[in-house]
Amino acid sequence: MRKSDKKTILFHPYMALRVQDLVNLAIKIRDEFNILFLVADENYTPLLKKNDIDFICLHCKKSKRFIKKSFSQRIIRSKILGKLLNFIKPSSIGQIIWQQLFFNDYKFYYNNCLKIIEEFNVDLLVTINDRFYYPIEISLLKICKEKNIPVVIPYIMNYNPDVSYMMIKGNSKYMLTKKSSLFQRVVFSKYKNQTYKNLYFLPSFLFVSLERFGALSKIPWVNGGGLSDIVVVSNKLVKEIHLNMNIDEKKLKVLGDISLEQVYNSYINKNNVKKEVIEKYKFDVNKKIMIIGLVNWWEHGLATKEEHFNIMFHTLETCLKYQDKYNLLLVLHPSMKIENYSFLKHKYNLNIADENTMNILPIADLYVINYSSTIIWALLCNIKTIIVGYHKK
Repeated sequence: MRKSDKKTILFHPYMALRVQDLVNLAIKIRDEFNILFLVADENYTPLLKKNDIDFICLHCKKSKRFIKKSFSQRIIRSKILGKLLNFIKPSSIGQIIWQQLFFNDYKFYYNNCLKIIEEFNVDLLVTINDRFYYPIEISLLKICKEKNIPVVIPYIMNYNPDVSYMMIKGNSKYMLTKKSSLFQRVVFSKYKNQTYKNLYFLPSFLFVSLERFGALSKIPWVNGGGLSDIVVVSNKLVKEIHLNMNIDEKKLKVLGDISLEQVYNSYINKNNVKKEVIEKYKFDVNKKIMIIGLVNWWEHGLATKEEHFNIMFHTLETCLKYQDKYNLLLVLHPSMKIENYSFLKHKYNLNIADENTMNILPIADLYVINYSSTIIWALLCNIKTIIVGYHKK
């Protein structure tokens, strides 16, 4: 890492799909601070290399700091033991074993992350949230709390408890049923204050693992209930949602949505952007442009794979009826992997955009989308928008 007298900010995106968001932020401040990213594997590194950002990759084999997956992870991912563990998972014995595996995982990454924090004299941690159970992030949060290193969670996406509720609704792992194990009943009875509409945010064994490790969020349905110090929210309405979930108001800072800056830049430069898109995707210059945001129900656990693609096919086949007037361009949600959708290019002879939605949305004449925060972008750009409101039965 480059040496200087500047303070050091450590960034940790716990999901590869969120690297771009933190990179955008890091680029804006790297003249004033030393920037270092801590990531899990090679899935995170292309954007960091492209933008000449220093990083440590824990599970990149060519890295000097390479470490093997933890013993717990190797057991969970093994073909035979992994299947056995998943088979016994609903039982009390299974739950006890799983909570121990995760607890051991946290200790493993704690020791490795502690060395990095101390070696680089980290002054500030920027991460995505303080409410989940991912071992690297949880370990970093605990270390920072112990060492009085501030933790900031920038606004990247809107965490709404109702969205999380819809994602796990009906899943027996997050609720008490007649078939719940004794372990699940005992644990859930202890954390009744953490329910939202009678659902628990985590499976019972994770409550125990995180509590033992000292990193359980008091209110995991939104950011701010865990070991963070500052949670940035986009507006007063989002702040109110957090306050209604009993998040400490001192933690909440209303600073706006950084993505709107890029949307605005694309908007004021939309003529050039439009020209580039038309040339790149070989569009008909005499037609309007329809951008279609593909539904991501499968990724969010709201539908089976079959249901998910049936919904998508129905939407696309409806939009294709207007192909005589519109050039159609598909965009993916960050949670969607391109390899799962590349077949659509051949099935429907449609292009999937390489660009981030915020960089091209302003050129659209019509935007077709499911429920999404990008609807606000479209309305601000005065784009006609159709919200395709599929509902689960």
